[in-house]
Amino acid sequence: MVVPNGARRGKADRFYRWATGEGIAVQHILYAPSDVERLARHVATGRVPGPVQSLYVPGRYAPPEDGTVGHLRSFLDAARHFTDPPDWAACAFGRNETACLVQAVKAGGKARIGFENNLEGADGSPATDNAQRVAELKLALSRAGCGF
Repeated sequence: MVVPNGARRGKADRFYRWATGEGIAVQHILYAPSDVERLARHVATGRVPGPVQSLYVPGRYAPPEDGTVGHLRSFLDAARHFTDPPDWAACAFGRNETACLVQAVKAGGKARIGFENNLEGADGSPATDNAQRVAELKLALSRAGCGF
């Protein structure tokens, strides 16, 4: 939770001061557009120092829900609440992972891919390893005109 309420709020404030003082970038893993909006509010008030790094995560493990490009777009819409755009990346759960990550790169973000979120190729077949997932994304990015 980004900057919790109550007694833990002081711990969060101390953590951010410590991380900033040590030159540590904090990656904020955000599971819903409302998380993005909340983080943007805390950055705007100075409660969370910038620059901000965010990871947008469409979909979820439980209950199982595949992420979609539409879900990713809702994260990007919520990110408009930031005064200064964050350094961001996306990952996604399920077989739409590749499509979500291509959209992320097209929108100016980065892509994080791996077995922690998805074990399937875009066609629904089981992936044998992370290298296969990376290869599929690389090919999709190339076809989309995103380099490679």
